[in-house]
Order: sequence, then structure tokens, then C-alpha cells
Amino acid sequence: MFCELNTDGSSAMNEEAELSAIIKKSAIARHIEETNRLDSFELFDSWIDEINLIYKEFRHVAEKKEKPKVAIIDFVDKGTSLEFEVYKEHFIENGFDCSIVDPRNVVCENGWMTVDGEIIDIVYRRLVTKDLMDRYEEIPEFIKGVKGKKTCIVGSLKSQIVHTKMFFAVLHNPDVRKYFDAEELEFIDASIPETIKIDENMEMDKFIKNKENYILKPIDYYASKGVIAGEGTEDKEWQRVLKEKSTEGYLIQKYCPVSYWEGVLPGVSGFDIEKFRTITGLYVYNEKFKGIYTRAGLNSIISGIHDGYTLSSLVVS
Repeated sequence: MFCELNTDGSSAMNEEAELSAIIKKSAIARHIEETNRLDSFELFDSWIDEINLIYKEFRHVAEKKEKPKVAIIDFVDKGTSLEFEVYKEHFIENGFDCSIVDPRNVVCENGWMTVDGEIIDIVYRRLVTKDLMDRYEEIPEFIKGVKGKKTCIVGSLKSQIVHTKMFFAVLHNPDVRKYFDAEELEFIDASIPETIKIDENMEMDKFIKNKENYILKPIDYYASKGVIAGEGTEDKEWQRVLKEKSTEGYLIQKYCPVSYWEGVLPGVSGFDIEKFRTITGLYVYNEKFKGIYTRAGLNSIISGIHDGYTLSSLVVS
């Protein structure tokens, strides 16, 4: 099942690349490669290839510049700077001019975004929409540039429609379901967990009695911030947070069936085998599947801030 879609500054490509490079040097990998081929996913040049296609199709571009100017856009106090640097290197290697730009430094001139007086041909938007809206007043020129429609923006703000977790609630809404055919409804019911926007007037008994089957999520946040699972939460605390979050823009979602995997962790005198829950992310670039991002954890919420781990994802053939 899909627990969410992320269209908003998706990241961790560098984590995946570095982990896979390390694992491929291991004795285990060498043993596998004696009889099999072992590949990692390429997540940088393949994305730049797609950006190049998007740029060529952009309606304001009559012909592709010999060396288009790319700006990787995010607040410098928010972004994943190391990953941006890696992308910058790959853009340059692929024939682009590239800079990492804070949106506060963008100036709009005649509908074009510019930085230091130079026209930006392509924005690779890593600026999360929530951060953009929270700091809207700080970036009036960037907003003018978005509305100017002359700079090609890869990572359209329109993607927020499916990025927000409300999208899943809408797919389960009877007023919307009537527009889908039987096959589409079957897919939604099999793949999209029940998701409901909670409010203070709702009947909460089902969520209280079956708390281990539900998880609370803010409608629009990221990195698992503000997420609370019913499993592992004391009954009284769960009732308290249900009441509190019912006025704060929260969803309640059916907890997806979990896949388990046995892994090893360093112990006091060697290694301990632990039963991890895993979650698999799918990288899709311009509607094309490009790779897998795997995380594991010992807790009901699988993420870094909940003591989770990123795993390498390799293909054996």
C-alpha cells in the first residue's frame, strides 16, 4: 500500500548512492558477484536527463540554449546542502551551468527569474511548499518569477495537490468516488489506506478502541514530524492527542500492513538479530521508475527521528 506520495523536494538520493557504494565494496557483495551481477540505482544523471527533456518541452523555450543556467532552489538554512552539491556537479558534467540559490536572492526581471543579474533558465525546486508558504513574505521576487512563467520550473507548485496527505482522504470521499469506474475504485481500495480528516465533532470511538490500527499525521508536513502512531501510545495519551489534533489540521489513517526483515545490529559482545519493520520508497522521475529507497526501524514509525535506518537497495541479476 502507499502510505503517502512525496512530490515536494524528494531527497535521500545521496544517502542511497553512498550506502550502495559502501555495501558493494563488502565481502558479502564480492561473494554475490562471483555468480551474479550486482547493480545499484543511478539517481543523479537519470534525473538530469529528465530535466533536460522537460526543459526542451517547456513552451517558452524555442530552442535549447547551449549551456542553460540551472538554479537549485531552497532556503540555505533548510536544504540538504551536500546532496545539492552532488547534483550541482552532475549538472555541470552534463553541460549545464548550475548554482545553489536561496529564493531570497532571486530577482524577477521582465518575467524571468535572475540571480546576480544572470537569467535562470531552469529552477530545480527543492524548496518545500510548506516552507515557501510559511516564509512567503520573505520571497516576493521569487513569487513574481513563478508567476512570470518564463523560467522553466521543475517541481511545479501544482504538485502540492497530490503531495498533501488530504489527497488520500479525497480518494475515499463518496463525493469524489462517484467519478471513478469499478476498476479504479478497486485499485484505490487495495492500495490507498483509509484516510480521514479529523475534527472535534467526529465520533472517535472506532479510533480509540482500535488505536493500534491507526496513525495520526499532520495534513502537510515532512520528515515524519508530528506523526503519532496508536500502537505504543498509552490509552489516555492517545485519547488526549486525538482530541488535541482534531483542531490542528490532522488526518487519521489506517496503519498499513508492515513488512518485516531480520537484520543485525552491534550488540555488547558481537551482533544481535533484530526484527525490523521496513518501508519502501519508489523514485519516479517524470513518470519513469528509477530506483528504490528503503528504510527500516524497530518502532511503529519508520524514520530517522524515530531511530530508523536507511538501507542500501541493490539489484541482483
